[in-house]
Amino acid sequence: MKGLRNLAVAAAITATTMLSGVANASVFSTGAPASYIGSNNSALWVQANSFSSASASNIFGATVYMVSQSTGQPNLASWDGSFEYFLYANSGNAPGALLASGNAANLTTTNTGISAGAVGNIWAFSFDFQSTLGIQGGTKYWLGIHSANDYAVRDPLSWADIASPAEASSAAESFHNTGSWTPYSLAHAFSIEGTAARDVPEPGSMPLLGLGLVGLAMLRKRRSA
Repeated sequence: MKGLRNLAVAAAITATTMLSGVANASVFSTGAPASYIGSNNSALWVQANSFSSASASNIFGATVYMVSQSTGQPNLASWDGSFEYFLYANSGNAPGALLASGNAANLTTTNTGISAGAVGNIWAFSFDFQSTLGIQGGTKYWLGIHSANDYAVRDPLSWADIASPAEASSAAESFHNTGSWTPYSLAHAFSIEGTAARDVPEPGSMPLLGLGLVGLAMLRKRRSA
């Protein structure tokens, strides 16, 4: 009886592990910039960069790396606090159909300590999307950002570039968010956060999963007795 109980416990643990099936992680990341090499204005323009996930994922947030463009007001001194995101499908290696957009939720700004010279340091902007978006594995998408409350003035914030992008020629910009995109020669530093589904269990493992479910039922019945 004791051996059967131990078997049920082991099977229950296995079933719990197999049924969890998801893991939170960065589904795409260029990594943080090692040093400042340049940036692109994200106030008069929507700046966009492509990304993809190795497997089907539900994405829910991002981190982008920002710098000031004003030596008179370094770091975030003159930023108006507005920050929008845009998620696009790919169309001919440029942003295509708009899939989702909104104001960045739960936005936090962190000084990375990486110097950008007279304009201050590089800052990490981490935020959530307004809702989760499901994406396909191995498919190119685009993240766009805009860091001002309008397109009328030149806000000092810009999206930091990265020396070794995960994807070549993967950035573009749209002046005043008109939908007309111009390629940008460098890529930007950012990551996309999401939940990637794990592989479906192999057919040969299904009996073990069944045993695990029986084990869970036995444990539940024993505890309620």
